[in-house]
Amino acid sequence: MIAALVLLSAVGSTHEIKGFPVVTRGANTADALSVADLDHDKTVDIIVMTEPGITVVDSKGAVRAGFPWLIPAVDGVRVASDHPAAVCDIDGDGQLELVFAASNQKLYALTRFGQPAPGFPVKLPGVPKGPVSCITIKRDLALTTTDGNLVVVHGSGGTAKTIASIGKGAEGGVAIADLNGDHVVELITVGGDANLYVVDITGKVLKGFPAQLGFRASNTPAVGDIDGDAKLDIVVGAQDYTIHAIGLDGKELAGFPVATKYRIYGGVALADIDDNDGLDVVAASGDNSIYAVDGHGRALKGFPVNTGVRIMTAPVVGDVDRDGLPDIVVVDQSGRLLVYGRDGKTPASIPPQRITDKGDVAPALADLDGDGALDILVGSRDSELHALALTVPGQAIPKIQWPVAGHDAEHTGRVGQWAASFRDLGFTAVTVRSADGLKLRYRYADLNGDPEGDTQVRWFVDGKAQADLDNQRVVPPGRMRKGQRWSFTLQDGASFKSQSFAEGVAIARSPEIIVENTAPKSAKIELAPVHPNTDATLEARLVTPAVDADGDTLTYTYTWIRDGVPQTLPADTTKIEPRLTTKNEDWRVVVVAHDGITFGEPGFATVTIQNTPPTAPELALEPAAPRTSDPIAVTLVKKARDEDGDVLRYAYRYRVNDVPLDVSENTTSLPARLMRKGDTLKVEVTTHDDQIAGGKAELSIKLANTAPETPTVAVAPAVAKTDDNLTVALSNIIEDKDCDLITWRHQWFVDGLKVDAPLTVPAEKTKKGQRWKVVVTPFDGEAEGPSASAEVLIENTPPPLPQIAFKKVPVNEAEVVKPIVTTPKDADGDALELKYRWQRNAQRAGFPPNKTELAVGDANYGETWTVFVIANDGEVDGPEASLVFDVGMTEGTAKRASSIVPNNRPPSAPTVVIGPPKAGGDRDVTCDIVTNGEDPDSDQVSYRYAWFAGAKLSALAQMPLGRDATFAPAALTSRGQSWVCEVTPFDGKVAGKTVRSAPLVIGNTAPTAPKVSIAPTKADTTHELVCQLDLPGVDDDYDTLKYKYAWKVNGKTHAGTGNRIAASATHRGETWECLVVAFDGDASSPTATASVVIDDAAPTPPKVVVLPEKPLAGTDLNCAVVEAGKDADDDKVDYRLSWIRDGVDQGFAPGSLFVPGRLVKARDIWQCVAIPFDGVLDGRAGSSPEVVIGENTAALESQKSEAARKRRRR
Repeated sequence: MIAALVLLSAVGSTHEIKGFPVVTRGANTADALSVADLDHDKTVDIIVMTEPGITVVDSKGAVRAGFPWLIPAVDGVRVASDHPAAVCDIDGDGQLELVFAASNQKLYALTRFGQPAPGFPVKLPGVPKGPVSCITIKRDLALTTTDGNLVVVHGSGGTAKTIASIGKGAEGGVAIADLNGDHVVELITVGGDANLYVVDITGKVLKGFPAQLGFRASNTPAVGDIDGDAKLDIVVGAQDYTIHAIGLDGKELAGFPVATKYRIYGGVALADIDDNDGLDVVAASGDNSIYAVDGHGRALKGFPVNTGVRIMTAPVVGDVDRDGLPDIVVVDQSGRLLVYGRDGKTPASIPPQRITDKGDVAPALADLDGDGALDILVGSRDSELHALALTVPGQAIPKIQWPVAGHDAEHTGRVGQWAASFRDLGFTAVTVRSADGLKLRYRYADLNGDPEGDTQVRWFVDGKAQADLDNQRVVPPGRMRKGQRWSFTLQDGASFKSQSFAEGVAIARSPEIIVENTAPKSAKIELAPVHPNTDATLEARLVTPAVDADGDTLTYTYTWIRDGVPQTLPADTTKIEPRLTTKNEDWRVVVVAHDGITFGEPGFATVTIQNTPPTAPELALEPAAPRTSDPIAVTLVKKARDEDGDVLRYAYRYRVNDVPLDVSENTTSLPARLMRKGDTLKVEVTTHDDQIAGGKAELSIKLANTAPETPTVAVAPAVAKTDDNLTVALSNIIEDKDCDLITWRHQWFVDGLKVDAPLTVPAEKTKKGQRWKVVVTPFDGEAEGPSASAEVLIENTPPPLPQIAFKKVPVNEAEVVKPIVTTPKDADGDALELKYRWQRNAQRAGFPPNKTELAVGDANYGETWTVFVIANDGEVDGPEASLVFDVGMTEGTAKRASSIVPNNRPPSAPTVVIGPPKAGGDRDVTCDIVTNGEDPDSDQVSYRYAWFAGAKLSALAQMPLGRDATFAPAALTSRGQSWVCEVTPFDGKVAGKTVRSAPLVIGNTAPTAPKVSIAPTKADTTHELVCQLDLPGVDDDYDTLKYKYAWKVNGKTHAGTGNRIAASATHRGETWECLVVAFDGDASSPTATASVVIDDAAPTPPKVVVLPEKPLAGTDLNCAVVEAGKDADDDKVDYRLSWIRDGVDQGFAPGSLFVPGRLVKARDIWQCVAIPFDGVLDGRAGSSPEVVIGENTAALESQKSEAARKRRRR
């Protein structure tokens, strides 16, 4: 019964097969799984021992009908089996049964439908511990019990038979094999007494056994020929920390036993791990390690591997990553699935991954989903059965060498059936011709010990069987023809009769021997086109075909060599596509005729790939619509393409209004303020490879006008009265993007109606309660910018200060005191009311505010009085006026009658200066107070400013900067303008006299220094020096700049004044310095400099050849320099030589002029390379044309004859 289906997420490169994992009823009780095709439908079934019973799951994850089958409980206690079921045909009906033993001392056998087999269960003489094994040939079953019994049960059931006592505590399985070739099956197991027992089915002990081990084993022994002596060996992983390998004489094989660091629980696997056609031994130990040793006990490379966690189960072996090589698969005790390749490393495609919580069940290998790849089956104690499919890069047909614990579903522990084998197949002759006879040779081996019988011999010519030569050991003379490929196969007679191809070598094939003939001559060929570039297809053409002396039909093999390196191409390749070629490469084709057997002499043709010009790039400007104030960058929207794959450079050229701009061709950007609006900029970018200029891209743009930006607008003062002038005040003035001189158009509105008024509106034009608004619009001479506005409300003006006087003075106590009060007109035209306040001797008199005079009797002789008068306009009081007087006794006796002057006195004018003296560029114009104005009343004095500018001093216009502006921003100025400032002192009540500064004329601004460099940056005496402008100077006045060049050599002035110095003027080790200034016709920039040191010049490549021009195998080769390299510094030139064979440097000493003939083989491709050296630098190498070594027929015949003579002497 299936409790649940659980989907496991993919880990690394594995994923659960659809239908898995399967949750079985009851935990997995066995230490391994069984795998078999129960119903012969070519799909795999998985047998799982569970608590308390057995479950069979098909390849789709479904439980087969009749399962799970439960073992009957004993006295209410569940019964389980600790080991996997064996699968075999026990009754001879052609159908497989499932056989297992349980802890209730019974042996069970079930059909594939879950029905008990006839005669079962069978009572056992003791508790079974190890797995059941099948003795197929007898249809018997074998197992051990903890009581020390080796038990055999017939497939029909009946009574269990103990055939040997093997010591109490036995817990291992039983291997089944005919060890000594007597056609009697042996049973191999380890007893509880730590002895290795080998007995036949009757209980007869094999001579030399039992063999003593150090401790018992809990697994099934493995059987196979591990030392290659054509005899079977027994391998046991025991709990004595040892791997044992026992020969048929009961003794350890040479190199064994192999020690581990802890017990081996799960047994060993036999497989060819290192792919050398011999069996190796794999064991997983409780010391956290996996061991792999060869048949002589030697550790394989990369082993042992420490997994970090104990392993309690058996390893399995198969090609799980499909790379054609075996892999070891284990599950450690933490539940991790681990895969290791033949080198002891984990394949990148199958990283370690945790499958279960506890790994107590050995994995199994099978192609579960039928996709041709091995899947990994993993059981667990937590009732889950996993089936993992692998996604791996390999495509090899996977081979399973040890798929399950015990090797197979029958638990035989043996590698397989052994057929006779044939080794060292070959011929008695090294070479053969058509007139010769041909005799075979081989060595016969049979693991079953049988003598060689009717060995079948089959001869083949070019792969076709020669039936008339069946079983002949010699091909008679005259039968063979030149060019034919002869071989033979051998098959054991018994295998031939039964047509049964069991594991091992069924048919052995000899190598082929070719009946030799005369090689063809060389063909004459040519390569077209003669001067190809990387756009052209190279084609090899036969001008004159090769001649074959034997009249054979010829085919041609084409070998293409690029710069001395043979290319991996099909042998019939006559054309080379353009994508494979690169400029300056030397391509050579070697064409060799083949007559079906032998290659002839080579024919050659060589061309050099010419340079292909690069394409043009696609350009864009950043910004796309630049303005005068913008730096301009040229960007490559799409880079140029070069068919040669060269590293490309781009040459930038600029024209402004069709006049070339004097900048370096490396300049990719231009600074701001280099051009005026309306200028046309043309950019040309030409692509260069390392040889020539390619495509050119152009881009033109006219610097259009940009409307000016709006500053912040305000009306000053912010709180206005009718006695205030209203002034437009601009702030946050932004420089025009086109650097135009901006004028400011303004329009005043009073209570929403337009009025014509200047920037400063006189106070007399305003009235209380009016709302004045100004709208300011910037204008650059071509376009207006956005408008901005500000407004102010004309508020009430307080009444003026009254004037107080007496009609006559002094006054006395005998008369009425009545001051004369005069009030100026209210600024707002309001009617005024006067209020009076009186003081006697500085003490307030208690009179009402409407008391305008002192009656007789109010004042007394000797008193000092003060009268205060305030005007009120119905809203607010004005300033208070006062008058102080003394009272006399009689007329003419008053001491004084004086008035405190009520009118405020204005401050004096300051002195001002406008600056700076050299105004222009980005410098603001300032109006500075040199000497402050003085106030006679000691009031705090502030200043109000007004600014005027114009092209002429006689035509100045007020600038909208407001009365608080102490400077005019540079954004408002331009060269040649006249500026003045006016300053008016103000004490908070009245203004003083306005003063005007001397005029200031905005002057010329010197240009900035350019940025320069010298090209090339790494120069030698073969290079012209060019002083180039990487970035031009910038002139804020837009003057056209000219550049002056000067040169220094080692710090001393050189006569050169241009931007170029000829290569002939330079010498190695000199330091050259370029000095550049920009000049605007009036002023020069700071000096820009760049320098370069003249390096050593490398020598040119020499011309070399290999002699002789057409060498044969076995002849010496000589590298000859036929044209020496030249050195521009007149240095002595030496050479380092190297020899290249088939594209690989041979590593000879650098001065090797010769290659000895013993190293020169037919069809080798040799080339000599000479690197010039002037004592400082290597020059470019000179390479000889490749030479293809021809067959030295005479020398070959001589060698063969000598070999034949030696054989005859032996």
